[in-house]
Amino acid sequence: MHSLFFPQALDVANLLQTHVQGIMNHGLNRFTTYIDINEYSHDSNLIMNTVLKELHESSVLMGSFLPEILYMQADNCFRENKNRFMLAFCELLVRKNIFKEVHLSFLPVGHTHEDIDAAFSKISDKLRKNDAETLTGFMHLLPSCKITGGIYDIRGWLTPHITPLSGQTSPLHFKFSIDEAKKIRSEYKGAHHRPWIPMRKPMLKKMPTGIPKIVSPFFHKINFDALSKNIEKCKYLFSDIVQDTQYRWWKRYVSHLQETSSSKEKTLFYSKRNARWLLPLLPRRTNNPQPHVVNLPQQIQEMIDKEIDDPVVSSVLMRIGLSSKLRIAKLLNLYAHIKISR
Repeated sequence: MHSLFFPQALDVANLLQTHVQGIMNHGLNRFTTYIDINEYSHDSNLIMNTVLKELHESSVLMGSFLPEILYMQADNCFRENKNRFMLAFCELLVRKNIFKEVHLSFLPVGHTHEDIDAAFSKISDKLRKNDAETLTGFMHLLPSCKITGGIYDIRGWLTPHITPLSGQTSPLHFKFSIDEAKKIRSEYKGAHHRPWIPMRKPMLKKMPTGIPKIVSPFFHKINFDALSKNIEKCKYLFSDIVQDTQYRWWKRYVSHLQETSSSKEKTLFYSKRNARWLLPLLPRRTNNPQPHVVNLPQQIQEMIDKEIDDPVVSSVLMRIGLSSKLRIAKLLNLYAHIKISR
């Protein structure tokens, strides 16, 4: 429950905590959020799963097409983004022939990601003005919100094949590409104006095979007894106190989570919710269709050509004859005479 006002008797330390991720896709001009209740570790594995879901969703929206180059900008956090697992995942996307190049960039410490921070600032403003009495109501306040679920252990799947690495927390830019000889190139640099420095070895010693295991959720961070008591204290604060709609929703939801946490079968069923290994479903570059060419009206095409054409500036050689020189001399004398007379 998100409320602008809480009763003093409420145990705020034992409310249901939520975690929201956000991905801003500039290519499709969309901002997607993913929400969980802290039943999964907030590490690189969660990030890789979220990126994979966003790539698949983008390919679907673009008609089974992905561009050749992927640019990603992430928070400068070694636990989630700036680590050998994320770097290996970026290289994997190139090795799988999904992208020709993958760039992973970070801003220097103290700098903010203006666009994504601005998007979360709008969410904060909305939450300051609106109540959310259920998790569903909270999701309605978030843009394009989806429940985090079906998390695969990509991190454990990659770990045996990752080349040992050190010093990866210092560079601000990483690039993974494939050259004409089909050789993987892994490079890094500090500031954007510095030259690329090749890594001695690729991130992956060999390609992982099979499918990663599904991650089992854990609910040990939730104090179900204290949470149930909080729900009872808020019973008469919900907007629908006649039908008790929100109150009954919370009772069912907490009971469902408690039953899930105490049963292996229900925990397994919960972990497989929305589970789908999406990596094989991403379009490969060799199979990527060419973007559809739109024939524009001639007038609009001419306007576009005029806008993008490079201007041409050339020198002009002027030849002045004898008669022209005399006329110019007379004009200069006349101008000088008028100036002196004044």
